[in-house]
Amino acid sequence: MSKAVSLSLLAAGLSSSPVLADWRSDMGVFRVGISAVEGEALRAGTFDEFRKLLAETLNMPVEIFQANDASTLIDAMASSRIEYAILPAAGYATLDIFCSCVLPIAAPIAENGSDAARSVFITDQNRIATLEDVSGRRIAVGPPASLSGFMLPYAFFQASGKSLENSGAIIVETTSQAEAAKLFHDGEVDGFFAWESATLGSEKTYKNEFLNAVDENSDLRPVILWRSEPVRYGPHVVRNNLPKEAVDALSSALLSMNEKAPLAYDAVSPELAGGMQKVSRDDYNVVSKMVRTLAEK
Repeated sequence: MSKAVSLSLLAAGLSSSPVLADWRSDMGVFRVGISAVEGEALRAGTFDEFRKLLAETLNMPVEIFQANDASTLIDAMASSRIEYAILPAAGYATLDIFCSCVLPIAAPIAENGSDAARSVFITDQNRIATLEDVSGRRIAVGPPASLSGFMLPYAFFQASGKSLENSGAIIVETTSQAEAAKLFHDGEVDGFFAWESATLGSEKTYKNEFLNAVDENSDLRPVILWRSEPVRYGPHVVRNNLPKEAVDALSSALLSMNEKAPLAYDAVSPELAGGMQKVSRDDYNVVSKMVRTLAEK
């Protein structure tokens, strides 16, 4: 028997060996986690098209794990009960700090082309013309789960060198940014925190829907006095021990999903309809710093 034939037979034997079984066989089922949005129950079948796309991409069975909230999803990912998750930016940063066990592979883009959001502080110039004027004024903040209405302001806002909680402002807690905006429009608070579209690495600006919502006949003179650094929209992440073959296949499918599988895209990104783009861990440095800062506080 020639040496070449012997090597070929050896390679064939190794490839069928249980020790070198295909990662698909080892995994059995690829599990994908998606959480409810703002407590709204997820309907059965909502993600069927997305599940089918991933099953075809990976050539293996895919199951959807529907979590009640981001915390449950983070726990499932950290404990290896799922291999893939769609997370809010703060959820990804928290998970990355906790276990460094995940890799962000793609994130959505909005229809207007933005790929991030920032917090903005909107005030009535009649009452708060500069940041130095916030002491003693009523400021509305969103619920603790709000990135732009609560987390970014408490982590990064400064007025006269003082943080929000030490600025002397009278903090008015609200259940949503919509409620905060209404209080502002009704004159019950002097300022509030809202969100604004942004693009990382760009000076491009977008219309602010909260600023432009003020009736032109109103006595309010709204102005933005502060903007946070932008935070990339929340990513699709996989466990970082997933085989490169699988990661590459998933990345390719996600980047073309809006064009080739629009129903699957709409299921997982109904409000950010501009498609997907590649992301990396460094794209979430701002939100990681935010999570660490809030944890220290």
